[in-house]
Amino acid sequence: MFTKKALIFTMVAAGAAFAGYDSFFKEEPASYITERVSRKNIEKVVNATGEVK
Repeated sequence: MFTKKALIFTMVAAGAAFAGYDSFFKEEPASYITERVSRKNIEKVVNATGEVK
């Protein structure tokens, strides 16, 4: 049978485990570089990786 102290310890340990998991495996938001659209002659091609050719 669980005692009140064991139940509180289990809940605190579960909360700490969840907080650690959430902060360790959090994905960084994607960063985007944008440019204003303009009509000019196309001189270079930008691949999906961002490499200019």
